Amino acid sequence: VPSWLRRSSGVSFGFGGKLLSFSGDCVDMKSGSPQQQQQQQGTTKITLKRTVTEKKFVMEAKALVQATREMQPRRFCEEKEAAASTENEKEIWRLMNVLLEQSGGQKQDLLLSEFGFQPPQKQQDNNNNNNNVKEN
Repeated sequence: VPSWLRRSSGVSFGFGGKLLSFSGDCVDMKSGSPQQQQQQQGTTKITLKRTVTEKKFVMEAKALVQATREMQPRRFCEEKEAAASTENEKEIWRLMNVLLEQSGGQKQDLLLSEFGFQPPQKQQDNNNNNNNVKEN
C-alpha cells in the first residue's frame, strides 16, 4: 500500500467506555541512522483507554446487558418506568415495554391505546353487526 494511502492514525470507541487509538509512521525520518529509520518505519502505536467517568451510566449499561442476556427486557422496562422521575420518561419506558410485547394482535392494541386511539373492535363484534343488516 502506498504511504499516502495508508491511514496514519485513527480512533474508535467501543462498548463499555473503551477508546482505541492507533498511530503509525509518525517517526521523524530526518533523525537517526538509516538503519534506525528502516526499523522504525513500519511501527504502529496502539493505545487502549477507558474513557467512562460516569459510574451510573456504566451500571445502567450493565443492567441492560444482563436483562437482554436473561431474556427479560420487559421487566427492565417496567423497573425503569417505576424509577422514572418525569412523566415523559415514564411514557418512553411504557412505549418501549409495548414494543417488546410478544403477541402481534395485543401489541397492536396496546400501541394504539398508548397513542390515544381506540383499538379496532374484535371479529365477533363485526359478525354481530353483519347479522343485524337486512338485505333487500
